[in-house]
Amino acid sequence: MTIENESVVRIEALLSEVDVAMHRLADGTYQLCAVCQAPIDRERLVDNPLLTTCVQHPQLNERDDHE
Repeated sequence: MTIENESVVRIEALLSEVDVAMHRLADGTYQLCAVCQAPIDRERLVDNPLLTTCVQHPQLNERDDHE
């Protein structure tokens, strides 16, 4: 896979995550864990606004902001 293709794949994945976050904002579930519906800590959302789970339910696709 070329670097351009890899970039497109990563950008599409990021856009998909943003789309999920926007839908969660619209339906009022943005700050709630997608697994248990517990509140997600504000600090975690500030650090990574695309999170969908609380610390008790780490998500497999959670990004490391230091990539």
